[in-house]
Amino acid sequence: MSFLPFDLGEPESVTGAVRQANEQLGGIDALVHAAGVMWTSDFLDTTEADLRGHLDVNLIGAFRVVRDVARCMVEAEASGNGRGGRIVLVTSLHGRIGVQKRSAYAASKGALEALGRVAAAELAQHRIRVNMLAPGAVDGGMQPNPGSRAHWVEATPIHRVATTDEVGRAAALLTSDDASFITGQTIAIDGGVTNLRPFGLPSGV
Repeated sequence: MSFLPFDLGEPESVTGAVRQANEQLGGIDALVHAAGVMWTSDFLDTTEADLRGHLDVNLIGAFRVVRDVARCMVEAEASGNGRGGRIVLVTSLHGRIGVQKRSAYAASKGALEALGRVAAAELAQHRIRVNMLAPGAVDGGMQPNPGSRAHWVEATPIHRVATTDEVGRAAALLTSDDASFITGQTIAIDGGVTNLRPFGLPSGV
């Protein structure tokens, strides 16, 4: 396994890394974009800088990666070496329901989901599928507050958080031939929390 470090905030860095990966791999067949940041604050205390910080990474950074990877896939098709492509964007249930203290994060993830739907509609002609995964709470280290974690567990019908392996397997499914007729869809991987129960965080978590 090899790694190509790059800066999501720098367009040239993203383009260079994508091109290098494309060359090293002999083409890019699939992309799973999962980079993101999250800070919490009350809505009335959220600043424009907070919002921009989330949008810069969670939306604009993702846009840069997806656009450059899709361009490589389309170029391969134009040259006669195209194999189509599969793109998965990791969004969040925060982009689908209102969770307290998550306004900036929710805005960025909701916008990313909308971006993915449009990309799916436009890129289908190039045999590129684009889908979104919207996890709930995941045991990935992004939420260290034990009070918040306990509330997520209690509010989730399955009464636990997801593992990173479960999210990874869902992404693997969406990038496989088993999902060859699925595009433009958002799959919730949240233990049923968005479907079965209202959700709100208690004060302070």
